[in-house]
Amino acid sequence: MNIANFVLALDATVDALFAKMGMSSEPPTVEEMVLQTFPNSQVVSQPAFQPAQGGQVRIKGTQHGPIPAWLHTECAKKGVTEVWDNRDGLTVNPKRPWFKSTTGTEAFWEPRVRR
Repeated sequence: MNIANFVLALDATVDALFAKMGMSSEPPTVEEMVLQTFPNSQVVSQPAFQPAQGGQVRIKGTQHGPIPAWLHTECAKKGVTEVWDNRDGLTVNPKRPWFKSTTGTEAFWEPRVRR
């Protein structure tokens, strides 16, 4: 019981000292550290990516690297929620689709960028 009382008293004392010095007893967040280091910076929040028609695309079987952002958009357009990841076979057959629907005939390649 004495140890518990000591821990409570010590915790209250530390909080009071930090408050007196204008500090928090909690460790600073990354955001707080950036704002302290760069006082003229501005916090910008970005909403998480939400593909149309809800739900993230799932990879069935082995996933070969991170899922590209374009895949969520393309799958949402066609109502596909689960695909096979074929990227491991692209060196053997580069014309093979990068991703293929597990329930239908839909296939997905990386979108071409016009230059």
